Amino acid sequence: MVGYSYAACVDNGGGSWTASVDLASVQSCVTQAARGDTVNISAGSATWNSVLTIDKAITLKGAGSGSTIITSGHDHTSLSSRSSAYYMIYYNPSSIASDTNETLRITGFTFDMDNRSSGIYIRNISNTPLNKLVIDNNILDHCWDGNDSTWTAVSCILTYGAVYGVIHSNTIKGWPHIETMGRDANAYTSTANNYTHGTANALYFEDNLIWSPATSTSYPTQHTDASWWIDLDAGAWAVWRYNTFRTDRTYSSHGMTYIPHHGSSVNYASKGGEFYGNYINHTPGTATNVRLFGIRGGKSLIYFNKINAVTAIGEYLYYSTATADTDNVCGSGTLRSGLEYCAEDGQPQDVWRSAWWNNRYGTSGNNTLINGSQGYGGGTLRANIDYFKPNSNCTSSACSSGVGCGAAAPTGSCTTGVMYWKTDDSCTSIEDGKYGQNPTTPLSGTLYRCNSTNNWGIYYIPYTYPHPYREDVPEDTTAPAISNRVPAQGAEQACTVESPYNTQSINVGFVVNDQTQGSVVCYVDTTSRANYAALAAAGTLMTLDGTAASATIANQTCGLQTTVYYACTDGTNDNDVASWTFPIATGNDTTAPTVTNVTQASQSCCGILLRVSTDEPSTCRYCQYDGDACTSATTWANRTPFSVTGGDTVHHSTSVSQAESTAQKYEVLCQDTQENESSNLELTVTTDASKTVSGIDIGSGNLTINIGTGSLTINIITSP
Repeated sequence: MVGYSYAACVDNGGGSWTASVDLASVQSCVTQAARGDTVNISAGSATWNSVLTIDKAITLKGAGSGSTIITSGHDHTSLSSRSSAYYMIYYNPSSIASDTNETLRITGFTFDMDNRSSGIYIRNISNTPLNKLVIDNNILDHCWDGNDSTWTAVSCILTYGAVYGVIHSNTIKGWPHIETMGRDANAYTSTANNYTHGTANALYFEDNLIWSPATSTSYPTQHTDASWWIDLDAGAWAVWRYNTFRTDRTYSSHGMTYIPHHGSSVNYASKGGEFYGNYINHTPGTATNVRLFGIRGGKSLIYFNKINAVTAIGEYLYYSTATADTDNVCGSGTLRSGLEYCAEDGQPQDVWRSAWWNNRYGTSGNNTLINGSQGYGGGTLRANIDYFKPNSNCTSSACSSGVGCGAAAPTGSCTTGVMYWKTDDSCTSIEDGKYGQNPTTPLSGTLYRCNSTNNWGIYYIPYTYPHPYREDVPEDTTAPAISNRVPAQGAEQACTVESPYNTQSINVGFVVNDQTQGSVVCYVDTTSRANYAALAAAGTLMTLDGTAASATIANQTCGLQTTVYYACTDGTNDNDVASWTFPIATGNDTTAPTVTNVTQASQSCCGILLRVSTDEPSTCRYCQYDGDACTSATTWANRTPFSVTGGDTVHHSTSVSQAESTAQKYEVLCQDTQENESSNLELTVTTDASKTVSGIDIGSGNLTINIGTGSLTINIITSP
């Protein structure tokens, strides 16, 4: 790059570079480094008067946040909020296909924005995600433009487009605005994936201190309604967990909202997120105008967050919802009125399938935040469709609305859509060590959802913590953990077909959790296999939705047991093949067998054969008419069984003596294996007269029989 001195950039070999702290030296090393290299920045202080540009995935490593200190020397006030010159560091990949699985890391700095510029801008305009972003152990200070008269969207950290990874262990001070964006409305195309809870395909913020100090010369007055600390927008999603938010100033005009999403008033709405285990230390006054969350789009799970404010509300901000939309699933056309619509990738733009439970406020931390006031827009969000509140009456044995919480997995009746958090943690408080930065005992649990009436299924399990991209996480040498097999071992399954001898499909599944969740692959089979590779070669590939693996196994016989063999891999570690067994009931057959007559109407005298067929295994009996009625009682017990009948038999026969030259009527009755009784079938069999042979009259003369070679035997039978 013209104008930079390359003398202060040292190639250490082996993909390692060292630069002094001035911008020219750092830019020189960054330019010369290859993808995957590490650029080490020496201890010291410097002022950067323009932006550092990075075009490939590298590690930019300072000597520590207290040792490598960089101050902004350029003012952003005349620039667009998303201009690259607005920031201190700007990443714009020259080849995202090469960067997608390469680590881009920024660690060990203090970035002092000096109330004049933004911090770090990660930009990916392709549909190929940047999968391994890590920003950690930095201090980002004085995030503010120092101007209270105009609204300028300053960002301590801005990610734009499909960006996944972890931002952890940072201190972010000033007006700590952190924005996660998809795309601008006028340039939006679908990002790499729609959002699925509990997977690696998200940007995780964990163990950060987000701090708004009291007003001072160093931290000037900010907008009185400056409530956007976490901003999700334009098709983005993120996970915020185990962070500490600290507020030393009062926001009075619009109130303080810690977890906002933007809707579709300008851009596409957020696709949602997860917010759990965060601690909000709100110190000023009684904090009567504090919102924990303000959601205007997407599906979000908000649980076990603690705020020490005396009063607090949980508020949904929304736009209107059309009545034609029953579960916020996008179809053709515009399903919403006003400004609401579906994004180009089909993601609903209203609040949908969002839930919050066991969030606590107050100095004691034992008050439950349950309300969800609504603002903005002309429609109405629908309880138990668009959003789900905590409901203590939603139990594991019965749940008709809201979100329940308890130690046992739900198995009882439920109404479609309701949710239940199964956990060993307390459901009536948030225990110490389970919230805020670096929890000693992270939260654990499984969220179930009622997929259809009385049909619970696993919906979500939190992604592994700490995030596996953190350097303090040991190398993964463990195969995926598998739990919560469905159906459970030995749990009898219903037979959905009437005949116990027919077959049906069975849905099977389990929870699989692994620190490399996006790489997990699972197979099942009903035949034992030696190892994962053999199972994968012959078995059924399971569908993995977040942490829930599922598959359909066809042709399972009612009345028998099914054994399912399974194993998973994370690409490095394979499971041993394991199995579980469950019976299938014989079914509830309520349909009587259909009986058809295959007996020949006319038979030779005098031992005849009665034959009938049934459309399912049955036992058949008969009686013989004497005149206009059977000679025996018409009840089942008093009839004569066929000699070939019962068990698996569907073709029934028996021999009966019948006089010559008669037409005899019979009545046949059959029962299937569950004693459903057929209608009577009447059979009429006619027998011929007996056959006789008269003598041979040869008249006069000789009888000559010429037999050629061989012999002829004639038996002459005379009458006594």
